[in-house]
Amino acid sequence: MKKGILRRISVVIITLCILMPGLFACNNGKVDDARFDVELKSGYGNSIEIGSYAPFYVEITNNGKDFEGSVQMIMPGKGGNILYEKEVALPANGTKTVELVGMVDQITRQVNIRVADKKGNIIWSSLENCITLTDLRNVNVGILSDDYSALGYMDQKTFSAYNELSTKIYELNKDSFPTDWHALDMLDVIVISDFSTDALSEQQLNALNLWVSDGGLLMVGTGSTSNKTLAALNGNIFDVKVGDLEGYNTKFGLSITNYTYDYGYEYSYNSPYNDTLYSSFFEQNYDTIRNTLEAEYMDQFKADYYYDDSYDTWDEYWEDSFYWYCFDMFYTEYLNSTGGGNNINYIKVESMPYVKADVLKFSGDLLSDDTTIVFEGEQENGNNYDLAYAFNQGEGYVLLSAIDFTKTPFSNYEGNYMLFMHWVESFIGQRCYDKAMEYEQYTYSYYNPYDVTYAEEQLYYGSTTATVPPVFVYVLLILAYIVFILVIYLVLRNKKKTTKLWVLYPLVAVGLSLLIFCIGFSTRLYRPVVGAITVVTPNGSTSVQNSYVSVTVPGNKDYQVGFSPSQSVEYENYEYSGYYYDETEIMWDTYKIGYKFGYDSVDVTLGGQEAMGTVNFALSAVASDQRNIVIQSESSGFNSLSITNHYGCDLEDAAIIVDGEVYVIGSMENGETVQARHLVKERQLKLGRDGLGVIMLQDESGKSLWGVMFGSVSNIYDDYLCKSRALNSFTEYVDRGNTPDVMFVGIPSEHTAMELQGATNYTERRVEIIYVEYNYPGWGY
Repeated sequence: MKKGILRRISVVIITLCILMPGLFACNNGKVDDARFDVELKSGYGNSIEIGSYAPFYVEITNNGKDFEGSVQMIMPGKGGNILYEKEVALPANGTKTVELVGMVDQITRQVNIRVADKKGNIIWSSLENCITLTDLRNVNVGILSDDYSALGYMDQKTFSAYNELSTKIYELNKDSFPTDWHALDMLDVIVISDFSTDALSEQQLNALNLWVSDGGLLMVGTGSTSNKTLAALNGNIFDVKVGDLEGYNTKFGLSITNYTYDYGYEYSYNSPYNDTLYSSFFEQNYDTIRNTLEAEYMDQFKADYYYDDSYDTWDEYWEDSFYWYCFDMFYTEYLNSTGGGNNINYIKVESMPYVKADVLKFSGDLLSDDTTIVFEGEQENGNNYDLAYAFNQGEGYVLLSAIDFTKTPFSNYEGNYMLFMHWVESFIGQRCYDKAMEYEQYTYSYYNPYDVTYAEEQLYYGSTTATVPPVFVYVLLILAYIVFILVIYLVLRNKKKTTKLWVLYPLVAVGLSLLIFCIGFSTRLYRPVVGAITVVTPNGSTSVQNSYVSVTVPGNKDYQVGFSPSQSVEYENYEYSGYYYDETEIMWDTYKIGYKFGYDSVDVTLGGQEAMGTVNFALSAVASDQRNIVIQSESSGFNSLSITNHYGCDLEDAAIIVDGEVYVIGSMENGETVQARHLVKERQLKLGRDGLGVIMLQDESGKSLWGVMFGSVSNIYDDYLCKSRALNSFTEYVDRGNTPDVMFVGIPSEHTAMELQGATNYTERRVEIIYVEYNYPGWGY
């Protein structure tokens, strides 16, 4: 062998020997247990609840040099382990708390916390303990207050009708309050009273907003501490006009509302003999109110029991009988939730004295809306005052109290919890009861937290675009190619110029390949197909946007779909199979990637999909917004109905649906008012293909043909197709049961929801639909 070659081989070997230790030092796959100190705190009260998202706070201390990488959490799940990840930068000897949020759909005792470097190498790993709560009979109440002790009357209180349920309070603060709404999922109620809400960040307020819209009950106390409590809530969560603070002598027993306190079945009004809370209350206060009871009930008691002053002697027997008689009458009249013919409910505790309370005056369009529920309190002079207002926001409720929950008379009397419980039970009692009972039917199972309705499935289907033409288009192109080449060959052979085929064949083949690529094959190989329907629902001072996003993913790549952190992102995963038990050995290195939280975005990695597999996402956003579609009616009739476009932009397509009949409005300019009596009924709304799109949109046969031929290189057909599919799928959405009297549907000319939700890192075909519900005055509550 030549010396030159030997010299070169020697240089390579020596270089490798020099570099090998460095390469192993960079990453030898060894976990450095001493590099970090990690402590995990889970959920609320250091526990998580099955069936809910929960916050996981990882406190990490860096014992080495400056570090930049990510913190990972692997959680067992029914469909396999799920990995959640968040980027982190940590200086030497620095400590930081990283908040991760994960879905708990399976009982677990441990989660795997790992630290990875920028290249994804795991440099620290440990199994950390966490407790999964499986008793869903606790109604979890989160409290934001500077005076937590004054709210103790809200804790461990049993519901009346759903007496399997009881409240459990958790103290929150400005530092621990999440920035991701999912972390609040475990809470059923959030109470804010005597708290400086301007200490909350914009992200925290947005999380609170989204949590309410997802079905939460937010209860806000004002009164003498209204300035600090309303500082950031008014204008962000709701929009009301604040008036003067007035002092009333009041007792909190009286609550009048047009909200029906009904449990949907025959209930014996929570028999007082089984109500230990009421029994102890009556027993402890009987001597105090004995004279009042005698004046009110004695005559009726004697008549009912045939007591005659001339012959009978009042002894211990009669006193005991009178005690239980008053017990029944007092409960029935003052504590019973009775619905009259006008759907007004009364809850009284007459034994409470009148005390001084600071009551705040409120006004505004939101509070005068027909759907807003008004609770009233009683003054000493017998007059009533507005005690609280409750109004919808998305799927949830906001209850705005004119009195501070931490001050007199709420905080000073044990009986006040009954009014608090009345509110909580009225708004979310049925939902909490169903959730608890459904889980208890199965020891090691849980209902699918991603369960969607048939209407929502149709919306996901409607968001799918047709940028990939059917296969028969490619077959037609191949046949056309064969026929074209055959014709050209015959023509050239007759002219004895077949030598030109050597040039023509490859040119036609290249042209055909480019045509197939442009028509749709590029979609199959290189990019996901993303569509979205956004339902924009005006809601008083806010707008709620629910987007139904469908991502069709080619099977040969992984894609990270990014969303703005200011909106909620739910990955609609229908794959539920397999169970973990305590004795099962969990393979922590096997997992699916869930959410990856970056510094300024939420990325969802989609990989391992079958060719053209589809993944659905549910997105929600809430924003303070004065834009609205105003529907009014002076009387309970269709002819007096008027619809005004105050949404800030023109509407290209609009219609109202009344009793299943569609009245097409068409285009509506911003500020334009349309009278219903001038509209002509198109026809009855039908399900399936013959839906709103067919009724509202003009025939576009030419665009349909163009879209089939050149779907991926032309927007001409896509716009029409998206509108048609969106409206047709929305037919299922507006035709579900228990619909309101009037429904408005319109498509804005501007992308209003995209503006409010923030941009994403993918190109989407989006159709936004404005949806508004309206009930005629006096037609329901």
